[in-house]
Amino acid sequence: MTDAQAGEFRSHSNDGRSGPDGHEPARRQLRFGVMGDGTCYPAWIADCIRSLCALDGVQLSALIVDARQARPVAPWRSRLRTLREVFLGRNGLWRLFYRFFVAPRTWAMQTVDLNAEFADVPRLEVETIRKGKVSNYFSAADRKAVREMDLDFVLLFGFGIVRGKVLDIPRFGIWSFHHDDPENYRGGPPCFWPIYRGEKTNGAMLQRITNRIDGGVVLRSANFPICDTSYVKNRDQTFVRSAQWPAEVCEQIMEGNTAAFDSPPLNSEAPMNTIPTNTQMLTFAIRLLKNTTKQ
Repeated sequence: MTDAQAGEFRSHSNDGRSGPDGHEPARRQLRFGVMGDGTCYPAWIADCIRSLCALDGVQLSALIVDARQARPVAPWRSRLRTLREVFLGRNGLWRLFYRFFVAPRTWAMQTVDLNAEFADVPRLEVETIRKGKVSNYFSAADRKAVREMDLDFVLLFGFGIVRGKVLDIPRFGIWSFHHDDPENYRGGPPCFWPIYRGEKTNGAMLQRITNRIDGGVVLRSANFPICDTSYVKNRDQTFVRSAQWPAEVCEQIMEGNTAAFDSPPLNSEAPMNTIPTNTQMLTFAIRLLKNTTKQ
């Protein structure tokens, strides 16, 4: 975080209005936005947003929606794509495992409708500009619209890899989660590879993102004891236990502690993981079975 940004927030925090006793100046609220696909989110994200809304001095002030994801997809197209990926792809076993075993059983991923929370929140639909294979950029017009929202930070829950000038518009940047130890595990799927490789802990971090994938400024991080007998349980505990971090960072900001934003960005050289192949899924199943028999 630059000195100018910190000074800007402090100047906004003391706006000259009197507090309840007529003497203390009123503190400016932290205004945050959510970048996602709409108003329905997994349960762990709903908990994250609600914990922020419950804080005195924090206000949900914007919903920035990915217009591409908001468009309905023909059911037959979706089914055809799924069948092709499962039966013809080298990652078919993972897709079957996630769709029919993980998603229905993972509490953190159950869908929650936040329409009530977003009812009176300004909404901006954005169609990002794709550059290269994965990078998404905001147009000048959309950056102007985000700037006019006067946000202190934005939580990123969608849009893929976002890069460019939009990252520096909110005073405290755009934040995202990485549910693994970024020093050792980049890419995804989250909470999978530490079990696969026999780790004792599963890391997670909340970062202010930069233009480098998993190379952001770490705001909060922790290593949790791994649940090596169940991918569902390991994923649940990691997502749920980290969901409160944005609220905790906000409390620190309101107390005047912004030191985390001055930390250097991560410079991990860990290889980029991808969705496991069918062979790797068979190896993973054997490892889970072995871990279970050791209990």
